[in-house]
Amino acid sequence: MTIEFNLKTPLAHARNLMDWVDLTLPVKDALLETYSSNQRAYHNLYHIAFLWHSHLVLARNMTERDRRRIANVIAGHDFVYNAMSKTNEIDSANWWRLNVVPRCLDASDILWIGNAIEATANHFADRPMQTDDEILLQWFLGLDLICLA
Repeated sequence: MTIEFNLKTPLAHARNLMDWVDLTLPVKDALLETYSSNQRAYHNLYHIAFLWHSHLVLARNMTERDRRRIANVIAGHDFVYNAMSKTNEIDSANWWRLNVVPRCLDASDILWIGNAIEATANHFADRPMQTDDEILLQWFLGLDLICLA
């Protein structure tokens, strides 16, 4: 399967992603500005836009709740980016936890999203896949690597 993606319009895809993210408008704008920085190599606006686009193409039958969970993880998972730091993922998760304004998320969603952001520190960890939440986490971790394929 080929995933067609217009390299000229990552902002359009990122704005669509923001429609699913439980952050205030000023925080969403700051998030998009951060990902648009020229100081970022791989973890940039193109990356989150491509992840969201790929997710929509590949996971057409996902529930609205899970789609919202994935959107929030995509948006927050690389927000903090410092090539010299070993805590980017924890810092990104903490940033997201501080800024989330749950519109459609419950406490279990917030816990899952924060933990999923932290899990990006080690995509290849051996994790169980027995529950729907564990399977969704594996989906996201694989999705995060799709750009490298």
